[in-house]
Amino acid sequence: MSVLLEHPSGMSLSLVHEGSHRKGAADRRLTVRGGYPSEYCGWRAEPMTVGIDTSATSKARQIIRRLLPSYQRTFVAARTMQQRVQ
Repeated sequence: MSVLLEHPSGMSLSLVHEGSHRKGAADRRLTVRGGYPSEYCGWRAEPMTVGIDTSATSKARQIIRRLLPSYQRTFVAARTMQQRVQ
């Protein structure tokens, strides 16, 4: 199962359930990754996991606190590199 959330700015987040082969609580996690332009090969924000069973509000707070700061910085770098190449 996966969901892609896209913003008009070009930023995106993918939420993927990768745990179908895992046991116990590890099976109840979603992996969250930031999306980048396909030609970008620089540093990327580290993916994170959130509990499937937590509320949407809790998931959003965790993503905002733990992933977005580094994702925003690296996405800006990716877009800057993309603009230089074009």
